Amino acid sequence: MTAWLGQTLLAVTAAMLLVLALRGPVARACGAGWAYALWLIPAARLVLPPLGLVSLDLTDSPAGNFIPPAGGVTALPPAEAGPGQWVPFMLASWAGGAVIFLILQWLGYRAFLRRLGEDARPARPPFYDGVATFVSRAVEGPVALGLLRRLIVVPGDFSRRYSPGERRLAMAHERTHHRHGDLWWNAIALLVLAANWFNPIAWLAFRAFRADQELACDAAVAARASADERCDYARALVKAATSAGPAPACSMSDGGDLKRRLRMIARHRVSRLRRAGGLAAVGLLALAGFAVGAGRPPALAPA
Repeated sequence: MTAWLGQTLLAVTAAMLLVLALRGPVARACGAGWAYALWLIPAARLVLPPLGLVSLDLTDSPAGNFIPPAGGVTALPPAEAGPGQWVPFMLASWAGGAVIFLILQWLGYRAFLRRLGEDARPARPPFYDGVATFVSRAVEGPVALGLLRRLIVVPGDFSRRYSPGERRLAMAHERTHHRHGDLWWNAIALLVLAANWFNPIAWLAFRAFRADQELACDAAVAARASADERCDYARALVKAATSAGPAPACSMSDGGDLKRRLRMIARHRVSRLRRAGGLAAVGLLALAGFAVGAGRPPALAPA
């Protein structure tokens, strides 16, 4: 169990590094959606069957070479303290850290929902493309939330601060998050981060994942918009870029690099050839990511 866990977390880290290195080139060559799809690789790597471990040959171990003395008296080899005595403590620390991380995320999300509930009221209209919509002063920009009950929450001054075109595209952005299942992917990403809470690369990867998620959503909205509508969409992004929502939610202001998002919207062009290239690139990179650390199952050689 310990060997499997260590090798799995190491393989997930290697997959994260692979995606971090290639997400930029893939986004430029194939589109933001395919760069976002690359994050399936470390998530899938976490749940793959156990990786191969180094074979253990008992004949080469000190215990395997131990020969009892003559005279019929069986002597035991001297006991030596090894690193294995720290394994239970390390496992408990890892599991405890993961549980604490998830509890803190849950408490933060519940606190956010409580703030929403203090003054949230149905928007006009109360539904957008089948998704319940509310107005609340607890948010500074549109936010998509809810795994089972899908919601969109907009700020109290939404109808005043945003033009009709900006409002429509901002709502389309949050509706696209729901359509793509991004709230579920956020939950999975938080579970992966919980398993790697001690790993700074995982924290960097989570931030990059959220940035790529927003870029993919921007690309999906821009693909259905005219040139004038993309200008409205860019203005809506700038107005929303004041604060972010909690990690499980999808806020229009998330995504980090606003300049990069605006450049992508202005230059958005995705041809069929780029889509095909993206599919091929993600497939090849997935094979490379899954192969990281692969080997044969652990085996014990006979004494």
